[in-house]
Amino acid sequence: MPTALPPSGKPLISEEQIRARIATLGQQISADLAEKKETVLLTVADGALIFSADLSRALSIPIYMDQIAVSSYEGTASSGNIKLRTEPRLNLTGKNILLVDDILDTGQTISYLISYLEQFKPERIYICVMLDKPDGRKVPVKADYIGFEVPDRFVIGYGMDYDGLYRNLSSIFCLD
Repeated sequence: MPTALPPSGKPLISEEQIRARIATLGQQISADLAEKKETVLLTVADGALIFSADLSRALSIPIYMDQIAVSSYEGTASSGNIKLRTEPRLNLTGKNILLVDDILDTGQTISYLISYLEQFKPERIYICVMLDKPDGRKVPVKADYIGFEVPDRFVIGYGMDYDGLYRNLSSIFCLD
C-alpha cells in the first residue's frame, strides 16, 4: 500500500478546467453523432468512471451506457500485459461505440480494446480520452476526442489512481 500523501500543490489540470473542457467535448460529440445510428458510451473501468459520468451528462444525444474493464498497470508503469476483466453486456452490433478512457498513453490498451470490440461488428468505434500523452506512445493510435494533452508524467485524480488511491481528487495532479 502506498504511503504517499495526496498532492497539495498546484494541480496540472484544475476542476474548473475539467468542467469547461467536458462541456465543450459534450457539445462536439453530440453534434458529430446526432445523425448517427444508436450510440453506446462504453466506459473503460475503473479509471474513466468519473470522466464518463460527467461526459454522459454533457451529451445531448440519446446513448446507451455500458462498461468494459481491463488491467495493465502495476504501480506507476504499464506492465504491457493487458487482461480483460469485464466484457460489455449490451449488444454492440451495428451501433456506434464511444469508447471512453482516462488516458491514452502507450496506446496498447486502446489498440487491444479496438481489436477486441471489432469482433462485435459495430458501425464505428470513436475514441474519447480525458488525457493524451503522445510522448508515451508505443502503438500508433489516435483518439477522436481529447480532453487535454499532457506531458509523459504519472498523473492522479479525477478517476486516475496510484495503486487504487486518489481517484476521488477533483483535479488532476502529477505524482512525482
